[in-house]
Amino acid sequence: RHVIAANEGNAIALAAGYHLASGKLPLVYMQNSGLGNAVNPLLSLCDQDVYSIPLLLLIGWRGEPGVHDEPQHIKQGKIQLDLLQAMDIPYAIISEDEQEVEKIISKSIGIAVKENRPFSFVVKKGTFDTYKSPSCTLDNKLMKREEFLEIILKQLPTNSIIVSTTGKTSREIFEIREKKGKSHNQDFLTVGSMGHCSSIALGIAIRITNKKFLENNNLKLVKSKGIEEFFMRICLSFIICYTIAIVSWQIYKSFKKN
Repeated sequence: RHVIAANEGNAIALAAGYHLASGKLPLVYMQNSGLGNAVNPLLSLCDQDVYSIPLLLLIGWRGEPGVHDEPQHIKQGKIQLDLLQAMDIPYAIISEDEQEVEKIISKSIGIAVKENRPFSFVVKKGTFDTYKSPSCTLDNKLMKREEFLEIILKQLPTNSIIVSTTGKTSREIFEIREKKGKSHNQDFLTVGSMGHCSSIALGIAIRITNKKFLENNNLKLVKSKGIEEFFMRICLSFIICYTIAIVSWQIYKSFKKN
């Protein structure tokens, strides 16, 4: 059974709970950019010095030294093996040239179960065949993401600061600006830090809000010329997230019908 978690840390905790309830060995698979999110539960929950919970990690090795990759993966890939060693998590490297994968997996499972500890498989680029998902016909009436982004960007004031998440959303915002001959000065196109885009935006919004503090004895009151704008931006963020969720749900239902 495959269970999709909100982030890698949640996935580790979910796997730990599964083991506690079933006694079985769970597998958590992730890209190594998400290993940072998993560090805390791996060390403070699953480690042999805490609850000693056995589980398998299947980690895709982005940014492997000597292999071309995007900038946000370079550092993580460089320290990948050192990080696992520092965490005292034994690992095995798997590549497309590996001839004894079944033996490696069997031995690794034995270590995880016998020693009650996490064990990691580090998978090199190109190890797995390309996966072809079943073809589905989308409802042509559904709005595409880029169309949605164009509508949102058109409605925002020209001085709005845009923080977009890593992946195609940032790429498409860049392309929309280029197509319309608009400046990129107000855009922060996040290329890494997956899952933390909204917090970056909140930090910016808090800082640029013009606050004035008035002290009346021990009572502090806050007046802000920009507080309406601040809350407008926060509300807009929720509206965007809600709209994206609705669009995603429509697409999901379209897939289900097909």
